[in-house]
Amino acid sequence: MTNNRNATMKTQSTKQLKNSLLSQLTQMRLSVKLPLAIAGFSLICGGAVAIYSQGQLRASYEKAAQTEMSLTMQAKSDVFAEFLDSLVDDVLALAGNPFVISSLAEFTQSWNELDENQTKYLQNIYINQNPNPSGKKSLLDNATDKSQYSRVHAKYHPYLSDILQ
Repeated sequence: MTNNRNATMKTQSTKQLKNSLLSQLTQMRLSVKLPLAIAGFSLICGGAVAIYSQGQLRASYEKAAQTEMSLTMQAKSDVFAEFLDSLVDDVLALAGNPFVISSLAEFTQSWNELDENQTKYLQNIYINQNPNPSGKKSLLDNATDKSQYSRVHAKYHPYLSDILQ
């Protein structure tokens, strides 16, 4: 029962407020109504322009970010392409180098002279028995096994290491 009475009272007070505002508005002079109407219309237009501008600004920022990302990706792609071109040039230059050609022939021959498990054997003497710490294993020019492979390795490794660096 109390809820119905509260609802009825709210409805009546809302109606009274509307009637009061409407009666005040109708009793106002045109010289007051016109500036109020212009101000209200200006506020509505200003709000609409602000909302539209915010959307345009967001779109502009998104487009700028996409453009910047695209330019960055293109620049990195160009750098990588230049690196690959340089690498191809280096490989082609080394492929025709008589020193590299003879080293390949000697490495192949000395590899074939090793026992059947060449890979395991060389990993053992050049990695496991290497006195250099991890990260510096490539500094070993000559293993202590006195094999033909180690002699060839000692002959060519310093030069080929310099090329890699």
